[in-house]
Amino acid sequence: MENDILKQISQYKFIYFGFDPAGENSSNLWKATPALCGSNDAINWTLIAEFPQLGNLRDGNIAKYKDYYWITGTTNLYRTKNFHEFKSFDVSFLQRDGYTDIWAPEFFTDYSDNWHLVWGAVSDSRHVYVADFDPETGEVTNSWQMVNEDHGMDPHIWKMNGKYYLSIDAYWLYESDSYLGPFTLIKNNIEHSDENGKTIWYEAGETLIDGDTIYFYCDHITGSVSGVADSGQMVVQTANIHDLSKWTGPQNVTSSINMRHGSFLKVESGSDATVTKVNLTHVDKPFDLGSNTKHNYEQCLSAINTIYNRFGKLLGDDVGAKPDHLQLRSSGLDRNAWLYIVHVFDQLELEINKAVGVFRSNGFANIRTKKDFDYIELVRPLNLMIDTSYQTTLNNNWDQVQTTLNDLLAVLTKFHV
Repeated sequence: MENDILKQISQYKFIYFGFDPAGENSSNLWKATPALCGSNDAINWTLIAEFPQLGNLRDGNIAKYKDYYWITGTTNLYRTKNFHEFKSFDVSFLQRDGYTDIWAPEFFTDYSDNWHLVWGAVSDSRHVYVADFDPETGEVTNSWQMVNEDHGMDPHIWKMNGKYYLSIDAYWLYESDSYLGPFTLIKNNIEHSDENGKTIWYEAGETLIDGDTIYFYCDHITGSVSGVADSGQMVVQTANIHDLSKWTGPQNVTSSINMRHGSFLKVESGSDATVTKVNLTHVDKPFDLGSNTKHNYEQCLSAINTIYNRFGKLLGDDVGAKPDHLQLRSSGLDRNAWLYIVHVFDQLELEINKAVGVFRSNGFANIRTKKDFDYIELVRPLNLMIDTSYQTTLNNNWDQVQTTLNDLLAVLTKFHV
């Protein structure tokens, strides 16, 4: 269905658009399949879809404008509303006599909400360039404005704290009052040296900001694929947005694909990127069980996390708890799927009742019933057969979970500021 991908996106807090180099080898050094992933913690990612119809698009960058997503990379430009139909736009602005290695264009916006593109290219040496971009039409103007910087590759520009920030070569960080520079180096502890005597490097720095935390992603190039010097995997480290000199050590991101150079976007959901209502999907036929259960569980976890986070803000402290994220390993109802579903209900009952207990202890009454919140008790499916009894049990559970979560969210919406 046309809205399947958009529906999946809505279940996550963050999305990534980049590429999977699966299949690269010494005779095909730049093999890439564009890919979209989602995450709720910015570390562990789930594949949403791959897009072979976009060709060998590497270094993907994604930005949202109204109902459209703009996608660019080395070196194409697309717009889509549903991730099924893509309109291609002219990229001749990236061509210039005497310039090579024109790679990795990216979108960014300035403090006047004007859109731009930034990329790197080589003439006498490597430089960073900017163009103006119209997200309404896809028109590019004022192309090849040179940025005053230190001649790096894979430029990434973002705005924060009233300034503009630039990453080049994944570990050099700079700040400036203008996106055209000049930029001042920010001394930091980001790793970028040889490791165990083996030549490695980092490239393709990208950021994601969530509250006061900034996530910094880059490709850790290790030559892990024989004959492919530019092979490796993505790592991430974090810092406080007010101090970019001190970063945690890098850790690998996790995903079913090898996530490489791409960009990250916070999903818009309501006014605060939070769950405002839970609508669970009933099970109506056997082969819908896997996708429905996974979708429902993930939406419940997202809503539960929202409850904890917002209630923590309300009390002025952190009472949050993050339930484990489970993967449905089978699309059919075998024993693994059955155990997964049983675990889902155990987990949901436990976590929702934690939230209910906090509400009760603080004297919050249910807006709908005007009474205290009730603890919930879910019924575990006992057999492995999809029949009327099994479906009724599942759907009754989802109804109970949905009602309770929306009651809790209604109270938080009333009190949250």
